[in-house]
Amino acid sequence: MGGLTVWIQLIACSLYVTHQSNSPIDASLITVFNHIATVVIVLPAGVLGDWINRRLLIAVSHIVLGCIGGFFFMTYNTAQFHLPWVLLYVFISGAFDTLTLSAKKALLLTGLDYEQIMASAILSNFRLNLSKCLSPICAGAILYGWGIKGVFLVCAMGHIASGMIYLKIKTKEIQLSQASFWLMLKRGVDLALQSVEFRKACVLLFLFFSLSTGLSVMFPYFAKYYLHKDFVLQGLLATTINVGSLLTVFILPLLKKKFNFQSLLCLNIFISAICFIILSSCRNDYIIVTGILLFGYAWGAMMSMIFGYLDGLFPNRKLARIGSIYGLIFSLALITGSIVVGLLSKSLSVPGTFIVFSSLLLLVLLHYIRHPFS
Repeated sequence: MGGLTVWIQLIACSLYVTHQSNSPIDASLITVFNHIATVVIVLPAGVLGDWINRRLLIAVSHIVLGCIGGFFFMTYNTAQFHLPWVLLYVFISGAFDTLTLSAKKALLLTGLDYEQIMASAILSNFRLNLSKCLSPICAGAILYGWGIKGVFLVCAMGHIASGMIYLKIKTKEIQLSQASFWLMLKRGVDLALQSVEFRKACVLLFLFFSLSTGLSVMFPYFAKYYLHKDFVLQGLLATTINVGSLLTVFILPLLKKKFNFQSLLCLNIFISAICFIILSSCRNDYIIVTGILLFGYAWGAMMSMIFGYLDGLFPNRKLARIGSIYGLIFSLALITGSIVVGLLSKSLSVPGTFIVFSSLLLLVLLHYIRHPFS
């Protein structure tokens, strides 16, 4: 429930800003502010996930998010468009949501071996994208029926319900460290930086997601001004991306039996580049939906592969901190991609920007063909 609520509020804010402003830069700011909050809080959040009770941390964070949503529901004036208020809501919500992410992942992976962690990464991606599939439809419907204040209220109730559930459930907790907060932070960073495998995977993480995020960030703007879709149809098209990611749980295990990590890596980068080209040049609905599905699959497969690989490098007692470090890199990648795509779209148009990002992805593909990831 918590994951679904987070995605409803993020996508609803993106749709709302897109319909209130005709600037592609404004549309990209939702993702930027959400991930700036992650960058600010993610490392301390990772330490807290290894330092205090994970279940309690998650529960309290969700309840606070619910209170924040209630505050914005009571104070936001819908008579005028207030972009700073929406960005503030996204920033604060992103910060408290970040407190839960590393702790949730570490809680789920407690006691698992490497192969189980890799399988868990695929299942976690399935759960994430199931929430992302439902959230655009829900966000579009809520905005259509009750406006942005309805989003604040629904998300507030969802977060409070999630917090109460985490307070009630019983989970397997590891023994908490007695070291100081700052010492634990230093140990986690040092451990990550000393690993050559971790550094190489993080470079791949940054390169792929900073470039591929351009499509998902600009999609509401692209759907409105180039495909001429309303709230509900925009939500349905955004859902198609996440349906593609859901297919990862069925397709990726089959492909892993026939292809190695390097081959799948190159395939997913190539698919992403082709999807940018399709959306930049084609206006046939069926081809667009096919391209979106393929892009969703490539995005989901890369998340499962890279995140699973990184999670399997370190023991569970350090997972929250390690997860926060590569979560920081992931957020920096999305911020970078969001800012660049917003600026380029204003000067080159969205289709022109898609061509630029496609070309850059093909250069990344060429690099990994010549210098295989191992």
